[in-house]
Amino acid sequence: MTILYNFSIWFLGLFLTLAARFSHKARLWVDGRKSWSEKLSAELRKSSSLIWFHASSLGEFEQGRPIIERVRNDYPNHQILLTFYSPSGYEVRKDFSKADYVCYLPLDTPGNAEKFLDITRPKLAIFIRYEFWHNFLRAMFKRDIPVVTVSAIFRKNQIFFKPYGAWFRKTLRGISYFFAQNQVSLDLLDSIGITNTVLSGDTRLDRVWEAVQKKREFPFVKKFLAGKMCLMAGSTWPYDNKLLNGILPEFPDLKFVIVPHHVDDANIRRTMDLFGDRAVLYTQGEDQDLQEKQVLVVDTMGMLAYLYRLADLTYIGEGFGKGIHSILEPAAFGIPVFFGPNYHKFQEAVDLVERRGVFCVKDRTQLIEVIRYFVNNEEERQGAGRICRDYIIEKKGATEKVMEGLKEFLE
Repeated sequence: MTILYNFSIWFLGLFLTLAARFSHKARLWVDGRKSWSEKLSAELRKSSSLIWFHASSLGEFEQGRPIIERVRNDYPNHQILLTFYSPSGYEVRKDFSKADYVCYLPLDTPGNAEKFLDITRPKLAIFIRYEFWHNFLRAMFKRDIPVVTVSAIFRKNQIFFKPYGAWFRKTLRGISYFFAQNQVSLDLLDSIGITNTVLSGDTRLDRVWEAVQKKREFPFVKKFLAGKMCLMAGSTWPYDNKLLNGILPEFPDLKFVIVPHHVDDANIRRTMDLFGDRAVLYTQGEDQDLQEKQVLVVDTMGMLAYLYRLADLTYIGEGFGKGIHSILEPAAFGIPVFFGPNYHKFQEAVDLVERRGVFCVKDRTQLIEVIRYFVNNEEERQGAGRICRDYIIEKKGATEKVMEGLKEFLE
C-alpha cells in the first residue's frame, strides 16, 4: 500500500505541474513550492521550540487561528511555523503576523518529509481539522515528535472506518491526541481502537464570537438599506445568484445585499450583468441614486463577517453545490439563516436545522415561502435568531479546552 500511495503522490505532483500551464491555481500550487527547502532554511532561526501548525486551506486556518494566537501569546518564546496545502489559504494568509514563517507544505514524499523535519525540527505538530499526510506523519512518529489534531471531525464513510482501511487506520493510531468537534467523531475513533481523544468542540466558534464583538460601521450600506428590511446573501456562487435574482419580484420592499464568494473582476461583471439595472456596486455606488436600487453587490473582501450585523435574514451560498459556507457569523449575530440541501458535513448546520434556527430550502418555491414567513412574522424571526445566538454561546470555549490539553506538549 505504501508503494501505491507514494506513486499516487508522485502522479499528483506531475499532474499539477502539467496543469500549471493552463490553471492559475495549479500554477500557484507549483510555483509556491519551488526551492522550498532553501527558503525555509534561510527564514527559520535554529530553535528547539518550534511549533508547526498545518492547515489545508483558509477555512481550516480560521478554525485553528484561535489556537495559533493563544500559543503566540502564552508561549512567546516558541517559534511558530504555519503551512498550507492550498493556494486559497496561503495566498490570503501568507503575511499572517502571528507566525514566524508561512509557507506551502511540500509534496508528501518520503524525501521531502525527512528534509522538512531536518530543517524545522518541530517540538510539536498541530494539524487542523483533517488532512493526514502519511509520509510526514510516519517521519514524525519515527522521531518521536508529538502530533495532535484540533477541531478534528470524522464521518463514517471515510476510508479509516472501512474494512479495507487498515493501512490508513495505522497512520491515525500514531497521532498523540485528537481534539474532536463532536461525539460522532469520538465514537468513530473509538470504534477503531483510538481512545486518546477529548470532545473539545469547534474552535471556529471562539473566533467568530470574538469577531462579532468588534463593531464596524458601513455608512454606504446603511444608506442603501434606507431603513428597509435586508436579506444578506453571503459567499454566493453563480447558481445562488440566479436563484436570488429570480425571487426579487416577489419581495419589492426587501433589500438584497449580495456578497459573492469570488470577487475577481470577471465574476463581479457577471453578477452585475445578471441583476442588471436593479443593482449597484459597492465600490462605485457613492454618486448613484440608490432609491430605485434593490440589490447591492459587494466587491470587497474582508467585509462579510461584519456586514451580517445589518441583516434581518441571511442566505448562505453553495448549498446547491459542494457544500455551504460558514453560517457561524450570521448565527452569532442572531439572524435566521437559509441555505440549500448540501449542509450535512457541518455540525453546526445539522444542529441548528434540528433546533429550527436555520433552514434548508430545496428549491425556489421553498426559499420564497421561508423568506415571506419571516418577513411577515417579526416575533418568529427574532425567535429563530435567538436560537442561533444561544447555540454559539453554548458551544464556544473550545480554545480553552484545547490549550489545557496542549500544556503537556508546550511546557
